[in-house]
Amino acid sequence: MFISYTNYNSLTSSILITIISSLAIGFLLQAILKPISALLIITGITSLFLTIDCFNSSKLMLLSPLGSDAIAGGRYYGVGNDFMGILLASSVIFITLLIDHFNFNKLIKALIGFIYIGIVAIAIGHPNFGANVGGLITSLVTLGIFLLVITKRKINLKMLLVLGIIAILGVVAVAEVDYLFSQNPSHAGKAINSLLTGGFQVFFSIIRTKLGILVNTVYNSNWSIVFIVAIILLIITRFKAQDRLALLAVRQPSIIISLRILIFTGLTVFIVNDTGVIAAAFILTYMLACLGLTLNEN
Repeated sequence: MFISYTNYNSLTSSILITIISSLAIGFLLQAILKPISALLIITGITSLFLTIDCFNSSKLMLLSPLGSDAIAGGRYYGVGNDFMGILLASSVIFITLLIDHFNFNKLIKALIGFIYIGIVAIAIGHPNFGANVGGLITSLVTLGIFLLVITKRKINLKMLLVLGIIAILGVVAVAEVDYLFSQNPSHAGKAINSLLTGGFQVFFSIIRTKLGILVNTVYNSNWSIVFIVAIILLIITRFKAQDRLALLAVRQPSIIISLRILIFTGLTVFIVNDTGVIAAAFILTYMLACLGLTLNEN
């Protein structure tokens, strides 16, 4: 986010600054904190900075290497799918680890998480801030999954369907309010209004366009490679490190909880967003980082 302050006068120097500063932060955290505490700190800082930047017109995100891309047709306002995936992943890990430190009952923990993830959802999906429709749907589904997991409710197909319907209705409501009361409605507001007035013909046209973009992105994006490799690594870890995963579930249950939530987050963003493979790749990368740090803690 902050590398944009170099004005990209030299690509080599920007890359070197990024690598050196990242290594310095990593070594510093490793020297003074245990892995679980370092993970809490770094995801918390990331989540907070990204949320604040969303509320501040995404000024840092848009200028960053993961920001606006005129050549590729990347968005020039709000939060893109790159940072949306990072924000959701870091927020889930941060708030799950944070509430695990307090001896609250599960309802208080659920309330704290509901408020925090709710604020993140507003930052991502509000037309005046992040304006990311797919991100808003994913945020609302993530919020629902978080509440179910924290309160130890059973997750089944019926519950997932209900969450999906609630998320879609929430997006429609926000977009319609945006169209009716905003002087300059977002593309989401215009799309929802066209959908409501145009009926099924417009609906199928939008779906066809979105599916075409999704297939094209999956086929052409380099992030698809990251996405596929991450899935393979997670599957290998699942079968090759069963004993250590079981031990991790006892020692650090909050890690397993956050990963369970992020599985649904990654699946949702991949389905509902036309370039969801990008956000899903970042979410899976965060999951691998969590496992890499905590499985090898000793």
